[in-house]
This record gives sequence, structure tokens and C-alpha cells, in this order.
Amino acid sequence: MNKCYIYLTIMIAVVVVIGAGCAETAVAPSGSDSGSVEAPKDSMRMGNTSGCDHAYFPLREGYSVTFASPVEGFGDAGYTMTVTDSSDHTATLDYDFTQGDTIFNQELECKDGQIRALSYFNGAGAVSFDVETVSAEGEILPADLGPGKEWTSTYEIVMKSTDPNMPESLRNFNASVTMQRKALGEEEVTVPAGTYTALQVETVVDFAMETEFPIDFGYEGTEYWVKGVGLVKSVAGEIQSEAVSITLP
Repeated sequence: MNKCYIYLTIMIAVVVVIGAGCAETAVAPSGSDSGSVEAPKDSMRMGNTSGCDHAYFPLREGYSVTFASPVEGFGDAGYTMTVTDSSDHTATLDYDFTQGDTIFNQELECKDGQIRALSYFNGAGAVSFDVETVSAEGEILPADLGPGKEWTSTYEIVMKSTDPNMPESLRNFNASVTMQRKALGEEEVTVPAGTYTALQVETVVDFAMETEFPIDFGYEGTEYWVKGVGLVKSVAGEIQSEAVSITLP
């Protein structure tokens, strides 16, 4: 099986989808020596805000986070998430993977102080690997995110590959993704981009592939969300993603 296809399947299953709501003053990182964003510890100026801005995710055009996500056997893996468009009601996220010269995008809709995903991932890459969203339901990040909050999001997608090296049964199949989340409490977390006070969110994800021989796998993980900064770290099973650099417009 194509190695890049395997890698992208793993990454698409574990990339954390982020959402938006109404903007508010945020707690900023202490900074680091790795080129991360530096700001006062207790406040940050939230310029260029839009109706899709969320306390835990600055959904503004030009916002970008690069994550390192090492996967055994795939070398220096990771991806960069960028907000390429943002308005009062919608936003677009691009995910640029370091493996496979592949970019996927996700469309989001802002409503009642929360974000609803219009898609999981859509796009194509150099490995002839396409993803198309059939349906998306549930919140990504709720407007009232805080300790004790629980929420669920689900996606139905179609995954396609024209790679002749792929088994016929894996060239075109449906898949479903279910994400259950619960916010716990705050704790300090250090990543290459800096040291932050983050809200810890536990996750349970199920990824079911309707192939000739159905494949159903899942994982439990943890996400670390920072006010005014966004997601800075996620642990999904044995895969860990950490923010290396953050651009706040």
C-alpha cells in the first residue's frame, strides 16, 4: 500500500478540527526561543476580529499554526493549519501536510456563538488521494466552552484514490468519524511554540471505514486549548501533535 496514503489516512483520522464563536480577551503565552508568538501574560490585543472569532480559537484570516506530528516510519511529519477566509458567518481552514504535498480544506459556519462544520476534510493531493464530505453534524467548539462541558460531532465522508498501487477495495470507500469531547480543567503545557495555561479536553474518536473488509478503529486522546491562541497540543493514541509556530494576525 502507498506509504503516503497510509500516512494521510492516519493524519486525517487524528487531526483535530477547531471551531469558533464570539471573541473575548485572551490569556497569552509566555513565549519561547523557537519563534513563537510573544505577548503579555494576562492580555492580548485581538485586532481584526470577525463574527467567527472564538475565545479559544482566533478564527481570523491569516491565523496559522504549524504542528509537528511525528509518526514512526514517516520521518519529520506534520501539518500547517491556516485560516484563508473569515467573515461574520463562515470561515475556511486549509491543512497543508508535510508528507505527500497535500492540502485539504474545511468549511465552517458560525451560528449562535459556536462553530458548525460544513465539512470534515475536502481536497486532493499528490498521492491521488481525495476526500469528500457527505454530511457533518454537531458542534466543533461550543460557545460556552469550559470545565464539565460535553459535546459530539459526526462526519460521513468518501475517500478515493486512483493510485494503481492501491488495493481495489481501498480505492473508493465510505467512512464515518465520530468525535466525543469533554472539557476538564486548566493546566500548564509546554510545546515548542511556548508555555501556556490551557484548557484540557479529553476526546474519544471512532473512525469506521466501509471497505470490502470493514475497518473500525478508534482512540482516546487529549487536547490542549488556549484562550486567544487556539489548539497548541493534542495526543491521539500514540500520535502527538505540538505547535511549533503560531501566527496571530
